Amino acid sequence: MAKLTKEKANETLRLIQEGRSTHQVAKMFDICHNSVRNILLRNKENVPKNSGGRPRKLEEDTVNYLNLKRDVFKTAVEATKEANKIMSEPVSVSTVNRRLHEVHLKNK
Repeated sequence: MAKLTKEKANETLRLIQEGRSTHQVAKMFDICHNSVRNILLRNKENVPKNSGGRPRKLEEDTVNYLNLKRDVFKTAVEATKEANKIMSEPVSVSTVNRRLHEVHLKNK
């Protein structure tokens, strides 16, 4: 197999830093994803670490809003109804309750 050029390696790093996966970059350059992984291992201080996992459904801004309005909402059900009015996707009562508990608030 032919050796990867310095230009290709730099372009690979740039695409990874933009947020592309190793498999996507490998397909773009028609190389093995392990080659992309090896480039990353050699330059790991220049590449942001992927935090992984599913993003939170209830964003920090919404939790802060519910925190400000905590005197208005007596229960987590009321807070959930208000959160669902301002969000594009509905959330459950347990999600709201969990997030409020994380910021040291307790609803009934």
